[in-house]
Amino acid sequence: MKLNYILAFAVLLLLAGCTTEIFTFEQGVSEMEKIDGKYGADFKSMPGVMDNAVLMRRDLKELEGRSFSAPESFKLFLDYRIKSLEANIINLEAWKHGRKSTTVYGFGCKSLGIVVNSSRLRNYSAQKGYDSLEVLKEFVDQYGEEALSINITQRDIVFSNVYYYKLEDEASKDKRIIEHFCIKDEKEQ
Repeated sequence: MKLNYILAFAVLLLLAGCTTEIFTFEQGVSEMEKIDGKYGADFKSMPGVMDNAVLMRRDLKELEGRSFSAPESFKLFLDYRIKSLEANIINLEAWKHGRKSTTVYGFGCKSLGIVVNSSRLRNYSAQKGYDSLEVLKEFVDQYGEEALSINITQRDIVFSNVYYYKLEDEASKDKRIIEHFCIKDEKEQ
């Protein structure tokens, strides 16, 4: 019986040694940079390939699980990164059909479903992006010194806001064009 307790304790020690807990903002940032490098991203850009984005999200979620005693500044920045990555994943999904996902390069009403679905996903991505920017704004406002240490400023919030606005605007234009030309034609027939 005592041997079982000793073995269980040894296993717990081994597991504790394998999962490094994050204690400082700098340690967390260092871990995040390793994850970013693995997937070709950085604090201001995301992976351009769906597989990398999904795997990166998994790694960031795992990092989040190891960060329960990290400072609030790191938790907030990590929350922003995860939310921003989720917006990116939705946007990548919206573009899975390439040029057929938009009316910009021309379209036929046969692609109505693809464009409408892409438009809906791009709009949803923009909304998730705006949500992530709320978290980033809170991080920059409350933890300005930490934000500056990783080169994140209000300017990044403004540029990202413009990006999400453009994403949302283009998605809305595609939806209006499709509704005007394709759905109107179907009703007239």
